[in-house]
Amino acid sequence: MSSVKETVKNHKYWRSLDQLEGTPEFEEFLHREFPQAASEFPEGISRRRWLQLMGASFALAGLTGCRWEKETIAPFTTRPANRTPGKSQHFATMVNRGGYAHSLVVTSIDGRPIKVEGNKEHSSSLGATNAFDQAEILHLYDPDRKTAISQKGAGEAELSWETALSALQTQLTGDGSGFAILSEGSTSLTEARLKQALQEKYAGLKWYVHESLSRENEWKGAELAFGSPLRPQYDLTKADIVLSLDADLLGMHPNSVA
Repeated sequence: MSSVKETVKNHKYWRSLDQLEGTPEFEEFLHREFPQAASEFPEGISRRRWLQLMGASFALAGLTGCRWEKETIAPFTTRPANRTPGKSQHFATMVNRGGYAHSLVVTSIDGRPIKVEGNKEHSSSLGATNAFDQAEILHLYDPDRKTAISQKGAGEAELSWETALSALQTQLTGDGSGFAILSEGSTSLTEARLKQALQEKYAGLKWYVHESLSRENEWKGAELAFGSPLRPQYDLTKADIVLSLDADLLGMHPNSVA
């Protein structure tokens, strides 16, 4: 039996048995830049030059397809107090969802809201927000959002506010019979005052409220239990055990962030 050498120099590694045997098929594969049937560059054009041409064509296509809309920029004739162009401002506001109001603080730059946070000084949020509150910014800049009043007829046409209000005044004759308003659920005192004023002036006017996330069954249950349609305000810090039946108190409930 031949002795094994103690030291071996110049180790030679191989990828497969074909390479070890040195078959012609492997030699052909080894010298090909791309696998068989792969797309290759035309003769006379290097790979680097091809990438340069493709990059330039994509850049030019982007320039022609993404042109900014032409707008006119004009300065304030009289600048509002405490307004500095480009500096953020913070406003306290409310958003109604399912008949519940959430207190928010909105950051705005040059009249455009960019960020929503909870109002730390209000018990409805205590500085917290949920995904629906944050989505209000996306809803505001939604490209599919209506930007004008539409009137259906032979074709859907967009009207200006002046034209729409004139048409409403023409239809609101007498006691307003045949005229209806559809709104979402709201706890706004201003909206309630306007609703009362309209119904007092036009006795035949109908006002309908529709809410896809209505908690009407919860209010009816409270009316059966307490005699009036109350909205419960939960304080979970005073509870040792909470039994929740088909009510996600920490998820979909209007007071989940408080």
